[in-house]
Amino acid sequence: MELFRSLRIKAGSRALRKRAGKLSRKRGFVNLEEVKSVGLLWDISNPDDLTPISDFILQMGERGVKVDVLAFFSGKVLPDKLTAIRYLNCLRREDYSLMYIPKSPEAEKFIQNRFDIVIEICFRDFLPLRYVSTLSVATMKIAPGFRGHNSSGNHELIIETGLNHNVREFLNQVVVYLEMIKTR
Repeated sequence: MELFRSLRIKAGSRALRKRAGKLSRKRGFVNLEEVKSVGLLWDISNPDDLTPISDFILQMGERGVKVDVLAFFSGKVLPDKLTAIRYLNCLRREDYSLMYIPKSPEAEKFIQNRFDIVIEICFRDFLPLRYVSTLSVATMKIAPGFRGHNSSGNHELIIETGLNHNVREFLNQVVVYLEMIKTR
């Protein structure tokens, strides 16, 4: 079964490269003072990460930044504590094709949204999330750097996470680096 999975991932990656080749977007760096909208792409493999993500959303809200979250869940049953969260759009297995390409309206809406920043919160290579991130027309894209991460040159900022994959620490580092960026 693993053989078929890897073939499906290769086919999905090929489809992503083809679609990404036609993409053009305005790239740039954005200072946190200038940010009006942030898109979070989150891998919900660890539902305990909800607390640091909620804290980040509150922190951004205090700054007047609107945050949209598109979460990816690869399990069969979505945990109860995630089902009633209004700011969370969640994609499940049935929301992506056999080749792991997201096919939901939420994913397409996220891709077309002109966020100031898109932040990937995923510490593994997960094709549905990478697909949305790569095709996003956001001005700036941020992702964690980790061993085995295959960066396609699609991100303006990669924050090294080492072996410690801590969501709260990663998001704190995102804020620190965004505050350091000078755009004027």
